[in-house]
Amino acid sequence: MKKILILASFLIGISCHAQLTRFTIYTSANCTIIKDIETQEVTLPIPAPASSGYSSYIIAGGIRQSFTPKVGLEIGSRFDYPLTSRLFLTSGVAVSYLRFQRTIEVTGLSSDIQVPVNPVPPTTVGLPFGQIYGWSTMRDADGNIIRSPAALPKRSENIGNTTTLSVQLPLLCGMNFLDERLEVRTGVLLSYLLHATQVKDAYDVSNNSFSDYKDSSKGEFREFQAGLAVQSSYLVGRKVGLDFSAQKFFTSIYDTQSDEDAKYNILTLGLSYHL
Repeated sequence: MKKILILASFLIGISCHAQLTRFTIYTSANCTIIKDIETQEVTLPIPAPASSGYSSYIIAGGIRQSFTPKVGLEIGSRFDYPLTSRLFLTSGVAVSYLRFQRTIEVTGLSSDIQVPVNPVPPTTVGLPFGQIYGWSTMRDADGNIIRSPAALPKRSENIGNTTTLSVQLPLLCGMNFLDERLEVRTGVLLSYLLHATQVKDAYDVSNNSFSDYKDSSKGEFREFQAGLAVQSSYLVGRKVGLDFSAQKFFTSIYDTQSDEDAKYNILTLGLSYHL
């Protein structure tokens, strides 16, 4: 009899715990918002033909990195563990698939500074870089036209397309509102990068053309990231909810000092189902 009572108490305890802990699966569309990065006072030396009397043009300007958002996907599960009738803790695991296009361009060019060659070398010495960008023609060291700007190869519009696949772990605290129909959570979000791809280009000298390829190395990316998240769920049925979240990461996307200001801000919108 005593063993039966102990077993019954154990089963009742498990049942009560199962009622208190709510499990949820969800799927959401996500969108990245990444602030543009501008680097000022960048100098770019460009070799010039020796026939011009100069060794190089020194171009002063800046570099701008811009990020165009694209729609991605997030799938995950979470569980809520109540502390009081309104207060609860949330954790779980999610897989986040992000998409965006990264564009790098030179801005604010100025070619007022030049470095003269003294004495001027013969015209047969030099590099066939021709005239500076923006002029009507390009010439070699002997003054012959080597290519007109209209013949310059065009790059693919896919250059800079980036996708990342990460696993996320939320550690959140939440509250219920509106008779438990509205749930609001906030807390820490940890992320680990599983895979990343970037579309890059390569120049083919023989065909005077660019070809794009996918680089699947994640060496340029930071693997571990940490940030804050705010999530809300509104129950539109007994088990179905409408989810919205905003995520802000404090660690950079790329593992280079020059790109340390590139950080994720992510918005998600989707549906959840309470098991």
